[in-house]
Amino acid sequence: MKKYSLLLLALLMMGCGNSNNDDLGRISLLEKVNRLYESEQYRESRDSAESFIARFPQDEQIDVVRLKLLASYIYSTKYRMAESYADRLLQGSLMDELYYEDVEYYKIVLKIERSKHSYATTLKMKNIYRNFSELEKMLSLMENFLASYPNSAYSDELKKYRDDLRLVLAEHQLSIALHYAQKGNKTAMLQRLSIYQEKFSDVKTPLFDQVLAYQ
Repeated sequence: MKKYSLLLLALLMMGCGNSNNDDLGRISLLEKVNRLYESEQYRESRDSAESFIARFPQDEQIDVVRLKLLASYIYSTKYRMAESYADRLLQGSLMDELYYEDVEYYKIVLKIERSKHSYATTLKMKNIYRNFSELEKMLSLMENFLASYPNSAYSDELKKYRDDLRLVLAEHQLSIALHYAQKGNKTAMLQRLSIYQEKFSDVKTPLFDQVLAYQ
């Protein structure tokens, strides 16, 4: 009986030891995810977040880690993985609905990052975007998000993105109009100028006066 009691006590102690080890491992890995993400080491934070989710799928912080994984996919240019993962988070019961707003925000960020020229920011290019038709779609997504979540913590940031994109799109139309004006193609110039006035007349840019000088 005494031997049985000692064996039972040893097993209980081993169980407690494993539990403590798991707890320490969880805390350590969570801190690692946060540290790597905050220091913008997105490839490493991606790997750590994937490891955390695999090891601790029921953790109370799991949805926060999932968001960091989604963001890490985006900022490490794993765009297809990010798109697929965002859809999984929204379509299933994988994530608490409380975080759907965050996922929708990151879907917009994904489109913004995907539309940038490679190395555009590093090389300080004047125009960092490509595929202007996609930029128009992004504007629509932003407007829908701001309407759906008027009190969102992301509102100010998205409004700035929206204003920046509208300026880019306005100058895109005016640049083409100016090109046609310089070539003497007044019909094509007026077509582009009409698009600008219809969609972006409130956007102020010196290009507008340059185009008008040819009328």
